[in-house]
Amino acid sequence: MTTYQQSLFKELEKANKNLKKVIYSAAASIEKSVQQIVDAGANDVRERISKPGSGKEYTYSYGPHRASSPGEPPSARIGGPLYKSIVSQITQSRKDGDKGRVEGYYGANIYYAPFLEYGWRRKSSVGEPRPFMRPSAEYVRSITPGIVARNWIKNRNAAIKKLSGSSKNSGADQVSYVGKMR
Repeated sequence: MTTYQQSLFKELEKANKNLKKVIYSAAASIEKSVQQIVDAGANDVRERISKPGSGKEYTYSYGPHRASSPGEPPSARIGGPLYKSIVSQITQSRKDGDKGRVEGYYGANIYYAPFLEYGWRRKSSVGEPRPFMRPSAEYVRSITPGIVARNWIKNRNAAIKKLSGSSKNSGADQVSYVGKMR
């Protein structure tokens, strides 16, 4: 092998390492985005249910409580069972032929949450829906593109900055202008 071929081979190895760093950076930005989206959803649900309702007022041992009217999110006290049941979770899995998957979930893990969300019918009573998860899902759908784009740009720029500092001729300085999004 000639010295030219050896230097070319070394440059290709460097480029391969740099490409791997950028790809790992992209994976980290996706995971961070999923975490932020799930947290925003859970926080939005907590905020919706912690507001007082416009329904009937009750007096309990902890003080007065104003219930929600049908069509409003349920009125739950902060620290109460419904409020505490709002959880979020991130899972990572690998399936056959899959490079990896990050999934995020948020919701209420208390048995009566679906009855509040969709309403109920029993022999003796009818409960009108008091949606709190579906409006939150709409909110999350609206903010997801911005969160993903912001994290992608931030991690991509950080990876390019690291690459341009680690190798004088890595090509990172030529691509640093790509993808300026608003």
